Amino acid sequence: MTLVKKTALVSALLALGWLLGCGSDDSISTRDAVGDLEPDAGVDQVVQVGSVVTLDGSGSSGSGGALIFQWESLSRRIQLEEPSAPVVRFTPSDPGVFPFLLWVSNKRHDDTWVSGHVVVTVMPADAEPVDTDATVSVRAGYTVIGLDPEQIDDVRLESDGPGQAIYVERFQIDKYEVSNARYRAFLATAGRSHDFGELAGFGGELQPAGGVSWEDARAYCESQEKRLPTEAEWEYAARGFNGRVAETRFNTIAANYRTAFDAAADKNKLKDSGAGDVFKNDTIAMLAEIVAEASTAALYPWGADSPDAALLNFGGDISGNVRRTLEVGSYPLGQNRLGLNDMAGNVWEWADDWFDERLYLDIEKDIEKNLSAIVRDVEKGKSKNDFPAFSLQDVVPVGPRGADPKDEGTALRIIRGGSWIDDLLGVRSTTRGRMEPTNRTSHIGFRCAK
Repeated sequence: MTLVKKTALVSALLALGWLLGCGSDDSISTRDAVGDLEPDAGVDQVVQVGSVVTLDGSGSSGSGGALIFQWESLSRRIQLEEPSAPVVRFTPSDPGVFPFLLWVSNKRHDDTWVSGHVVVTVMPADAEPVDTDATVSVRAGYTVIGLDPEQIDDVRLESDGPGQAIYVERFQIDKYEVSNARYRAFLATAGRSHDFGELAGFGGELQPAGGVSWEDARAYCESQEKRLPTEAEWEYAARGFNGRVAETRFNTIAANYRTAFDAAADKNKLKDSGAGDVFKNDTIAMLAEIVAEASTAALYPWGADSPDAALLNFGGDISGNVRRTLEVGSYPLGQNRLGLNDMAGNVWEWADDWFDERLYLDIEKDIEKNLSAIVRDVEKGKSKNDFPAFSLQDVVPVGPRGADPKDEGTALRIIRGGSWIDDLLGVRSTTRGRMEPTNRTSHIGFRCAK
């Protein structure tokens, strides 16, 4: 149960719920909680798709007049037909996690409301047990890391970055965040102790292991003959090759290259060479391949749609969401194209890299340097058929790593994906968080790669 008092924050939170399309159309004003009003939204439920769900607020109490009820769905996917009744029913057609608020008032203070909270988890009818040891193979390929400044208005260098094309080699990554059960097994074998996950609401067997430092996360992965993913691997996997275009910057680089190549070809009279034409056309085709593949990375794991409470566990008290971690695999609607779960929300995830504010900007310099080197090789050609041999990987760098910090006092490791307490900006696949590697908090967990 949650009591809501009148503050500027409350108004802002309700407005955010409206902007997300997650709340009811009815506006509810809030003031200081009055007397003994006690909303009771019932206990959290786990049901299957197609089941009739009953939300029962009849256990609510309060003196001073008959109670007035208002149920509010925090997911736009659930619409309640009679939200002002003490008991409401609905039949979910989609799997997911659906939070609800129950607002209660009385006739004596009919403009004063207090709220209770309940969460309904809807599982597919044919849901199989979660295999917390499952991994997903990610093919090698090109992607955009970060966001093009022209793509979205609120890009911040330290968080999103200017979008850059990179090449990522083949790897495997865990399908789910490491669970408490798997982490406890590691602790028992390694003779370690860890009590943070025992806090109320965070210690369930299938909830993600939170409160784990970067060092401990790395130790766990090594015990499984794995490692923490690099930042580039994490974003490449999270974005899943679909949904969002971010090609402006790299298209400009490719255009500049074509101009430089033409100039070099003219200098050595290569335009009249059939071999020169083939080389040029093949090169431009490769650049186009990079643009075509790298520019299709998604802003969120599921695509471009705005976050919704049915897609991920995010927002905490800000959105009225779940306010704790939930079992890994609870959001099948939020899976990305690769089948990865919880790449947004639930807990932030450690990456192996040090935080490097200039990382994205340096990528562009590397691409331009590589292209310039190829042009110089063409200019130095001794004959019409003397062309440099190169591949796409010679142009676009393999996913970079943040440089070791020179000042140990600023040594921060990368965290990715946002958590149960973060807002819209925090949970997009491009957002770069940073944290001291010794930090242990309920909203930071991890998954492994190899």
